[in-house]
Amino acid sequence: MTSPFPLPLAFTSWAFNKKDGVPVDNNAADNMTKAARLMGAKSIAVQIGEGITEQEIVRLQELNGLFVVGWCECNTDTAYTVQQLGLQGFMPQIEGPDQYDAAVRTLRTLTGLLPVAVVSDYGGLDTKTRCDVLRSYGARTLFVEAYADAGPTHADLPHYVTELAANYGYDADHAVPVMGTYRNEHPTAYAGVDNYAGPSFAVYLLEPMTDSQLDAFAELAAAGQPPVNGGTVTAAPAAPKDTDCRHAAITACLAWESNQADAQPLSRMAHARRILQTANTNDTWTKPTTTTIPAGTPAREAIKTILDNIGLPP
Repeated sequence: MTSPFPLPLAFTSWAFNKKDGVPVDNNAADNMTKAARLMGAKSIAVQIGEGITEQEIVRLQELNGLFVVGWCECNTDTAYTVQQLGLQGFMPQIEGPDQYDAAVRTLRTLTGLLPVAVVSDYGGLDTKTRCDVLRSYGARTLFVEAYADAGPTHADLPHYVTELAANYGYDADHAVPVMGTYRNEHPTAYAGVDNYAGPSFAVYLLEPMTDSQLDAFAELAAAGQPPVNGGTVTAAPAAPKDTDCRHAAITACLAWESNQADAQPLSRMAHARRILQTANTNDTWTKPTTTTIPAGTPAREAIKTILDNIGLPP
């Protein structure tokens, strides 16, 4: 099994949530690390946008060396949030057309910055062509929501995960089952589960899992021989395109500018953003300036004058 994140992976949902600034679980990082350790998970997926903090992510990494992946339904702030939290990986949730469109925008911004994948119930993926777009931005692995409570078809892993994912261009090595555990399901609730023994699966949801479930999935994780590389991709991510780099940098500059009051860094970000804009073509960049800048002009004003002169919008 090839995955951008070490497997097995355990999804969490509400453990790190904050309600009016008050944690749902004051010891979420410790409790989730303990549960992940018991089931043999090497990665933990945390839902972002509900209050998880950078400190909690660091705690997860330091307590048990967990690989911390963010997941969520994307919005315009997601790419910035992922970078600010210091996550090691990211998975957009795609369960419909709107979520697909938002995921594409986010993955485009994050291209080349960290390992990515997609988690989906196939909703919104629609065609192989649409999934080719996701793969072009690094999401070459699909985590398939295969929940036994949705019926026997969903619990048939070789069919629901391997066969159906192939329709979207994800081969058996790039389709990971995410087994539902929130109704006390054990591995035996899933047909063909032995095909995914060893580090070849994920579970949803870690918070309510019982000791019996944790033990059962730990046995599944320990079965078979793990891949030589521990379930991670050895090839380096594809080099990001210039347009992707510019888009990511502009997004970061816009977010930082809105929270920056100091003149020096603010002007630096504004100048960088202008230089990175699509309007700055090769012809614009090599265009001779016609403005004379008086000696003694502050550097930030001189740069602004040049950018104004070659016609770059503010």
